Amino acid sequence: AAATTTRADVDQFALCGRGDGRLYTWSLSRLKQIRMWVAHPQAEINDCALSPDGMLALSGSDDGTVKLWQTADAQLVRLLQPCSGPVVGCCFTVLSPDQQPRTRQQQQQQ
Repeated sequence: AAATTTRADVDQFALCGRGDGRLYTWSLSRLKQIRMWVAHPQAEINDCALSPDGMLALSGSDDGTVKLWQTADAQLVRLLQPCSGPVVGCCFTVLSPDQQPRTRQQQQQQ
């Protein structure tokens, strides 16, 4: 299964996670793959997310881990506490100036 998320600004990027444990970043405006890396060597990626600025990525997989990555060089920033089962969802939360969580759509409307 693949998961995709986009960042809309000067360039549009997509982050895709695949069943073989690999993550891919794509430039949608140039229709070109930017980077590929093995994020979860022994497990299927169930979900992935890009930070609003596109600098970081999250991946969650069947191995019970969530990993935080730098998208520029595919370096692992942090391995988040393993879960007791598969990770089926992950996301970034945008905080407003009043430190209240907002969805990306709510943030764009302000």
